[in-house]
Amino acid sequence: MRIGLDLDDVVADSGAAIIEMHNKKHGADFKKADFREFSWEKTWGISREERVKELDEFFATDQLKKINPVAGSVKAIKAIKAQGHELYIITARETKEREETKLWIEGRFPDAFADVHHTTFGKKSGICKELEIDVFIEDNLATAIDCAAAGIRVFLFDQPWNREGEFPKNVERVFSWEEVEKKLS
Repeated sequence: MRIGLDLDDVVADSGAAIIEMHNKKHGADFKKADFREFSWEKTWGISREERVKELDEFFATDQLKKINPVAGSVKAIKAIKAQGHELYIITARETKEREETKLWIEGRFPDAFADVHHTTFGKKSGICKELEIDVFIEDNLATAIDCAAAGIRVFLFDQPWNREGEFPKNVERVFSWEEVEKKLS
């Protein structure tokens, strides 16, 4: 089976690191639970341009290297790969972060992924169709719905920003990597 995985907040605990940097910079006290929508700017009360600048600053520092894998992801991805599945990272990260992203993945998940695809905020459903992905694991509800509409089975990784709204039958909420591993066995 071909399995696509979003990177940020599915494989890499990026949100926690970005929130920590923002809080230090602005003397704020945001937590992941404060993000009720998939929108940094709405939660932080900033413009899109300011959000882009903050994320650019984050990716320009060594903070990217310090991002931890999501709990349970290392063990589960290794087990899923060992079952013979072909794994692909499909991320909305910009292509300018390609090298740092690749180094982060290889350092934590050596030889786990067949390839890494950057959509640079484009639609992931197109890449999923092109790669003939059978299951896509994602945390953005809109992306999950779009992939489902393209006929792809989706595991929606539970996050505060995807708890409101309805989704189609082929989108299934998951709460842990252990659960994902069991569903793919």
